[in-house]
Amino acid sequence: MELDVKKNTLDRSRSFNNDTRFPLALMRSKTSKSYSTKKAMFNQLNDEKPTMVDNMRTDSLEETISDELSYKVCKESIRASLLEAMKMSSGDVNVLYAIENSLYEPDEMATLFSKASQAEKTTALLWCVFVKREDLLDALHQLGADLSNDKYGALHLAAFNGSIKGCSWLMLHGHDINFTKDSYTPLHFAVLGNYVDCAKFLIKNKAHIHETIVHSAVSTNAVDCVQLLLSLQINPNVLNNKGVSPLHIAADRGLISCLKAILDSGMADVDIKTKERRVTALHLAAENGYVECLRILLENHANCNERNHKEQIPLHLAAKCQSVECMEMLLRKGSQVNASDCDNRTPLHASLSKNILSVHPLEILLKWGANVNARDIFGYSPIHIAALSELSQCVDCLIMHGADISSKTPSGSSALSIIMRNTPSSISSVRKKLDSSISLQDPEASTKDIELKLNFKYILQNGPDGEIGMLKIFQNDGQKEILEHPLCEAFLYVKWEKMKKFYLFRLVLSSIFVLVLSVYVLTTLAQDCYNASKNITLFTPTFCTKNSEIGHFLLRNPDFMETVWYVLALLATIELIRKIFGLVEYASFREYCSHVTNLFEWYMIISVFLISCVYTKRTYIWQNHVGAVAVLLGWSNLMGMIGQLPSVGTYVAMFSRVQLEFLKLFQAYICLLVGFTLTFCIVFPSEDRFQNPIIGFINILVMMTGELNVNEVLLGTEAKPPVLLKGTAHIVFTIFMLFVTVVLMNLLVGIAVQDIQGLHKTAGLDKLVRQTELIHSLELALFQGYLPNRIVSMLKSQALLTPSSYTVALNVKPLNPRETRLPKEVMLNALDIARQRRIDPHFIWASEEIFDLE
Repeated sequence: MELDVKKNTLDRSRSFNNDTRFPLALMRSKTSKSYSTKKAMFNQLNDEKPTMVDNMRTDSLEETISDELSYKVCKESIRASLLEAMKMSSGDVNVLYAIENSLYEPDEMATLFSKASQAEKTTALLWCVFVKREDLLDALHQLGADLSNDKYGALHLAAFNGSIKGCSWLMLHGHDINFTKDSYTPLHFAVLGNYVDCAKFLIKNKAHIHETIVHSAVSTNAVDCVQLLLSLQINPNVLNNKGVSPLHIAADRGLISCLKAILDSGMADVDIKTKERRVTALHLAAENGYVECLRILLENHANCNERNHKEQIPLHLAAKCQSVECMEMLLRKGSQVNASDCDNRTPLHASLSKNILSVHPLEILLKWGANVNARDIFGYSPIHIAALSELSQCVDCLIMHGADISSKTPSGSSALSIIMRNTPSSISSVRKKLDSSISLQDPEASTKDIELKLNFKYILQNGPDGEIGMLKIFQNDGQKEILEHPLCEAFLYVKWEKMKKFYLFRLVLSSIFVLVLSVYVLTTLAQDCYNASKNITLFTPTFCTKNSEIGHFLLRNPDFMETVWYVLALLATIELIRKIFGLVEYASFREYCSHVTNLFEWYMIISVFLISCVYTKRTYIWQNHVGAVAVLLGWSNLMGMIGQLPSVGTYVAMFSRVQLEFLKLFQAYICLLVGFTLTFCIVFPSEDRFQNPIIGFINILVMMTGELNVNEVLLGTEAKPPVLLKGTAHIVFTIFMLFVTVVLMNLLVGIAVQDIQGLHKTAGLDKLVRQTELIHSLELALFQGYLPNRIVSMLKSQALLTPSSYTVALNVKPLNPRETRLPKEVMLNALDIARQRRIDPHFIWASEEIFDLE
């Protein structure tokens, strides 16, 4: 075959170096996406989740040792580079293919390249080295192929293909056996190609053995070369310029044979760490889920609790990788299941990535005793992460293992509220967990009563500073129906028995305060006894002493009234202190003011100091107005406090509900009432009750109740003539009687009756809600920390069911008539759940009210 050489001045003017450039960078091509790239793509799916979930990602080792792990020397890239070099020198690439296929012999080279440029001849010589046509090298060299200025790795090519003859020929023609390009020598390339014989040849010819040569052998899984180098006592614990050892590379790539070869040498430090991330080979194997590599490392006594630069142990990385086999292997070897990293995250946190398989590693960790409520430094527990990631199976699993759904994030969102938003189907798991806390214990003898065990451990999740937190969360987050679960009812009953003495004490104290306030206002202000005792007259002088022996006593002893005020001021000060510390019970000032009782109590406290008689040694008329309102608010507030008691709370709730409905009706019909008021003022001008529109409106409200006084209004009296506008007045009065007194009042009565019937239907649930609120407020008041520790400890011993332990259970005999520790209905409902669970383990309790909702 004759070579057709094209004449091209530009191409022939190019230098040899440019025509045959063959940098080692072109010999590398990506074989697959690096592990870090895959990890970045995976984490992109989690952008909407909390930062702390994304922070569980670990940096891949490949980011540190990209030369060895991200790329490998590829024959195809070498071939492409040589073919490109031939094209750039205006040569025919078909000639190179023909040489590779042994279509030309040495004696044909002269004819084939007679008109070729030196660049083409040199490229052809490099091609012959690459394809192991060593028989053509002398012929091409004689034709003018010159590698004297070769700086691009001809000897590297020969070594990479394992061509001992090529290496020998190149060395004979002056090529340096230790020539280094991009930190690689020909020996590196022989190792990268896994040509043991070629490597031995180069070593025999005094090739320099670089201390990181083993790294190159491991990076391409050249097991034979790894064994050769280790047999030469090359230290496998040397870190390269990227800070990693051959053992790290083998573990990160999952190269089992290389890993075994390194460890079998007996020279490797199995726990050696990388320079930057401070990870061991065990970390890398766990991070990538290489089960066999992990097993080999553990068999060689790798430390399964070694920590990296983030204080993570291999179990963290195995959990993040969700490799169940790796996790079980590490746990069996003694890995710490609750080990925390620098952000206080446990492997349980790490296992909760956005993947439906998360439930499997989760179950493994929980089986080995992982702390289900561990919090990281950001305040997130595993239940928060699982709910935010919408992993309903994980949420169910965590709940069934006792996760605290009342725990809150730093932003104030409870786990239950997040579950309701993201995984509402998991609410059934809460009920199932409550069901599982009720168990039936059959007696050993048939004559003994059936015993029921109610375990309150799951409810008591908020620690020793309060025990009602979970039930309060049920109420606040729209799941108050769960309070009707027999376990919750039983807990509230037992808890109220412990707490009611504190509330009764507060109720007695408030009653005394209101009573003393009433006595002071009645005697000192209303009867004007204090001014009379000081010879100051505001009312009739005999007003205080009229028909009253007490009045004479007060006139003779004005100091008594001052003493009453001092007692009142002391009680008001106590209330003031209580109200100040009670501010912490509310999330905002707006929420605090939304409770009318708080405004009532503050008015009463302030009024005590406004109506004092000791400042100026007298009283004033305006103080009577302030005192009258204070007394009314005081007794109204006392009614509200009594209404919080479970036994009478329903009746006060009825009163409050009717009040609200009346206010709604009043808003709807106020225009009608104002119209009748003004009309009566017009048609009854001589009537005292309607000479003033304000007084007239009050009389309209009185007439609504049926107090019409028809004769007095329409016919008049001896002192007053009958109405002037007889026809109009009669018509207007009749319309008022029909539409207001009859229709409107009967409508109000009907609505009130309907509301009361509705209250009776939900009376049980409303009672539990009030009980929960009351106990919660009492716990906040008792355990805020403003009292001395000794007093707080004493209060806790009296108020908490579990002052020193989270484990508490109540054993009752529901069929025993003498069992009085719980209401009979609650015990029977709990017994029914326990029996149903024996028949069907998947039985879940549900409140009837849930199905009544429209």
